[in-house]
Amino acid sequence: MRISILADRNRQIHTLWALFLLSYTSFCYSEPVGWNVQPKVCIVKDKGDVCELELTITTRGLPAGEYCFFQDSSLILCKANLSSHETITIRFSESTRLQLRAKGGEVVLSHDMQIKARESNRTRRVRQPWSLF
Repeated sequence: MRISILADRNRQIHTLWALFLLSYTSFCYSEPVGWNVQPKVCIVKDKGDVCELELTITTRGLPAGEYCFFQDSSLILCKANLSSHETITIRFSESTRLQLRAKGGEVVLSHDMQIKARESNRTRRVRQPWSLF
């Protein structure tokens, strides 16, 4: 009788140990939370022009829940079931920050969006640098 109790006890310990190892390895190898935002930069003709971008956002490793997209402190969009591929449109005239926040308001992911203006202050030469005479 005592041997069968010890055998049952050993079986329980082995089962618990196997469950612990399985949960630990799944925790260690879980995908880190992250995202990819495309495009990363907006190019405008002149400094101060408004840029309107359609962003493609790919997320990975996010647990299920409600998330909201913010541009600086302005709410853009909230979704209960965020898919791994989202498309949103933003407008800005100077560099801005795109954030993904959880329902409680904590920032989960953040990305700085840059705006660049083309050089339009070039002076044109009136006369060619060479001459025949």
